[in-house]
Amino acid sequence: MKITALTMLFISVFTYAQMPARGDEARETLRFIRLAETKKNLNLSEEKLLVLNEILDQFEAERIELGKLERDMKRSISKETLTEEEAGQLLSEFRQIKKSQAELGLRLFDRIQKALTPLETIEFYKFYDAFNRKISKRINMLKQNQRPRNKPGKRPR
Repeated sequence: MKITALTMLFISVFTYAQMPARGDEARETLRFIRLAETKKNLNLSEEKLLVLNEILDQFEAERIELGKLERDMKRSISKETLTEEEAGQLLSEFRQIKKSQAELGLRLFDRIQKALTPLETIEFYKFYDAFNRKISKRINMLKQNQRPRNKPGKRPR
């Protein structure tokens, strides 16, 4: 029986959601699935796929780091009793994190646009958005201990 990339996606997301200590392994598995799905869904040359995935690897590493900073900041805000001065400092730092996240997204857009043709860029963004939504939905379901629903017509018999 063939294991499809989508099945592998669900397995890796389950691993990611269930084992936070093994986050690096889960991220690497998700990266592998992203590579396979990118190749399957986009009609790009091998050279462009390599460039695209290098760009995405850098982007996602930076996005993860900024996400950690944001989560740490939110934790410190909720745990501490702050003075006005400390609150102002935290808000300034939070604004800087949000600004960095926006700039990161724009850098991704610029790099993708330089590497691909306009039509390829649009196809990539449609694919990447759908891929990320699918991942997020699956992670949220697993965090809430929900089983994925079988879609009509796709039930195993």
